[in-house]
Amino acid sequence: MQAEKTEQGQEVRVAFTAVDSYLSALASIASMVSGVFPDVGSEHARKLIRLRNRLAFEADVPGLIESRETLLNELTAFSEKARNLYVSRTEAVHKSLELLADLGDSLAPQNNENFKTLFAVCGRLEALGKISEATALRSGINALGKEREAVLDGLRSQVTSLENRLQSSEMLTSTDPLTGVGNRSELDHQLAARVKVNKAFCVLLFDIVRFQAVNLKYGNACGDELLKQVAARLSNQIRTRDFVCRWAGDEFLVIMECDLDNATRRCRQISQWLSGPYRVKVEGQELRVDLQMSSDLTDRRAKEDAHELLQRLTELRPC
Repeated sequence: MQAEKTEQGQEVRVAFTAVDSYLSALASIASMVSGVFPDVGSEHARKLIRLRNRLAFEADVPGLIESRETLLNELTAFSEKARNLYVSRTEAVHKSLELLADLGDSLAPQNNENFKTLFAVCGRLEALGKISEATALRSGINALGKEREAVLDGLRSQVTSLENRLQSSEMLTSTDPLTGVGNRSELDHQLAARVKVNKAFCVLLFDIVRFQAVNLKYGNACGDELLKQVAARLSNQIRTRDFVCRWAGDEFLVIMECDLDNATRRCRQISQWLSGPYRVKVEGQELRVDLQMSSDLTDRRAKEDAHELLQRLTELRPC
């Protein structure tokens, strides 16, 4: 009897700890949503804080289940608004860079004509015998020419630098920083683009079995390197028109443009290819780590949106 009470007490403490962690996570998510894009995130952050406060007051099982759906809806809406805002600002920056580049290009021929006119004046002065005045004017023109070239070179350099930084920024917003494959934000974009044109496709989900045990045994550095290698192997197995992203911690998702039969065959092949030995260096020592993959897949059904498709995928059993 005493043992049962002790076990029940332990379960209660675990439940309270889990709820507290969830509430803290909600507050952190709200803060990040508001901080990343204040223009569109503040409203969603307030809703998440209200959700957190409501759960803090009364955190029953139905309320927690409902909060999961609310959280997903708010983050999905925020993601879409943030992407639209980013795209509009990126387009504005691109247009500004194009204008700067056009300005630099237009200045060059115009200034060349002006310099030709000034040099013609120098020639007339020399013909009139005013050598000193012509020499001084020619020296001034040459100095202006060098200054002009320096200004144009500087302008071109700044435009190139801004374009490179913009490309890097775009890459960072669409890729997972650890593995280099797409991230959840880019997944939303890829799915929405295919759903919009009603394109037929399947979604494959690959998960490393007992990956947490690998992290515990070999350390997070080893785990990170394994994730990079898995992502690289997976990327080499898909076509250019398909898409791969890091879905969660040790889960990778693939959008494959084919029918369900072909996707099922490829899913099994890829899962076998991803399973097996990996070699990782940890603190100068090379380790062999054997990984096993589980996989799920489904095709997009008629009139099904991206959220419904992904929700159904997570409820399937490994194929």
